[in-house]
Amino acid sequence: MCEFSVYLKAGIREEKIAEDITSVKLEDGVLVLRDVLGTTKNVNNAIIGDLNVDKEVMHLRQLPVLSQLMNFIRIYERCLTEERYVEELETAWDEVKAKGDSVIRGLWIKYVKR
Repeated sequence: MCEFSVYLKAGIREEKIAEDITSVKLEDGVLVLRDVLGTTKNVNNAIIGDLNVDKEVMHLRQLPVLSQLMNFIRIYERCLTEERYVEELETAWDEVKAKGDSVIRGLWIKYVKR
């Protein structure tokens, strides 16, 4: 059985956050890592960036806009499933754009406006 060591990259930092992980599940926009003993660890705003079965290593990427994007996708999929439009979808998209704008502005302040 494959048991993965999991590393999380947030910005330029990467650190080992879990060992002996046997399954990963997306629940309400949160990655839930489960180890061989059944213990879980939740990771917010993250996606799987790389998975190497031979080396039993998984790399996650933590992205600040992912939570808002996942919420938008959940609402979009609900619209498709229920075959109807909900205005909540537009609100969720506005939240994605606002978070993206905030991230871009933060980078500009950090690296340009010095």
